[in-house]
Amino acid sequence: MAVSWDSPLANFATSLRQTAALKFHFTFLYDGQLIDAVRVPWHYTPVWMLKTIPISVRGLTAIGLVVLISAGIRSPRSWLHERWPDLFVLAWLLGPIAAAAILGTALYNSWRHHFFVYPAMLIVAVTGLEYLSRGRGRVLSFLLRGVLVIDAALVLSFMVRNRPFQDCYFNALSGGIREARAKMELDYWGLSYRRALEQVLEVDSRSIIPINVADEPGKIAAAILLPEQRRRLSYVDRSRADYFLTSYMHCRDAGQG
Repeated sequence: MAVSWDSPLANFATSLRQTAALKFHFTFLYDGQLIDAVRVPWHYTPVWMLKTIPISVRGLTAIGLVVLISAGIRSPRSWLHERWPDLFVLAWLLGPIAAAAILGTALYNSWRHHFFVYPAMLIVAVTGLEYLSRGRGRVLSFLLRGVLVIDAALVLSFMVRNRPFQDCYFNALSGGIREARAKMELDYWGLSYRRALEQVLEVDSRSIIPINVADEPGKIAAAILLPEQRRRLSYVDRSRADYFLTSYMHCRDAGQG
């Protein structure tokens, strides 16, 4: 933060150059194909956003973008002088995504590199909601609120039913989780390891259970189990293990996802 204040423009340009130069090889599932982090297509982040953002937010954001951009086209001078905060919000929302696409920045799975633009999206969505609500009559206003409540309820229902895997949410227009499981990354944090470890402990009553896991999250997950549960788990080589636990990422890499 102190570096940014010292020379905002120069250090911002330096940050962009360093980000573009950062390269790491990491494969993940996107649109049914395994791709490398350094070769993501320009539409990678926008597609992820369209698939995982609630439908109502998507629609309102699209309307808000049209409202803001059309206002700037009609009267650019007054827009810059009177509504300059709108320009800041648009730069906040669109700038980082465009920069990553233009510079060919290496990205991890999902659009987590750009989660920080979501507040800006919500601001634009509120602009779209305000436009739709303005002078539309009580009936239309009631219907609009009803749609928003239903969509919010559907998202909340998914989060409650699928906890702690609510980060795997995909909206209905993308086909939901059933469609995404063969095309997009899911549990890339390995949260499912905890559930798998608990199931092993339930079906096997031995005091010591030899197991092997595909990656480090499988070991880290044991830290959130009860002490008496952890003591029963013995992490060993795969050749000596009675159970082998893997994650969605490793299954899809092996062609089993």
